[in-house]
Amino acid sequence: MTSIESYLTNGYLNTKLDLIPGMENFRLKDLPDSIRTTNPNSFMVEFSFEVADNIHRASAIVLNTSDELESGVFSALSTMLPFVYRIGPFLSFLKSKSTEPLGIFSEGVCAGVPMLCWPFFADQPTSCRYIWSEWGIGIEIDTNVKREEVEKLVNELMMMVRKGKGMRLKAMELKNKAEEDTRPGGRSYINLDRVINEVLLKIK
Repeated sequence: MTSIESYLTNGYLNTKLDLIPGMENFRLKDLPDSIRTTNPNSFMVEFSFEVADNIHRASAIVLNTSDELESGVFSALSTMLPFVYRIGPFLSFLKSKSTEPLGIFSEGVCAGVPMLCWPFFADQPTSCRYIWSEWGIGIEIDTNVKREEVEKLVNELMMMVRKGKGMRLKAMELKNKAEEDTRPGGRSYINLDRVINEVLLKIK
């Protein structure tokens, strides 16, 4: 194993970060694998820098999220960018998609279902971190997990122990708040109306 590959197993990925506003105490392993690549010339790294360089030119930043899901990140972005709107989660949109990431989100957070997370690539590590640590509606499976441990974790989620019951209650709370936000008069509904009137109708 090379020195570059060894960081995957030597505990380095558990290093906590304090560099990302709104995501304090996140670990390296919680970031998308495209960001923690050892190749500085990778497409996703260059693309991320390009987006960051041009984001100030945007008329508005629209996030498909809600207060309960990512309040820390939203607060941090609001201090850097003038026009940031939370108008989600779009339940009907998510449920209409067949892709796995959107399906998991829809069936999990928006349906009040606790989750067992075993992240491998893309944004799965970040989603996993929010699910088990920030929202408290799931459990993270370790990379080197054994079959007996998986069975134990599944039993927890099936309410065979108190922890599983607590997760199910938290998941239902998030589901109810998400539905409340997207109803007429809800916070996300109002923010969508603001985007239309304050941004889209003013663009010539």
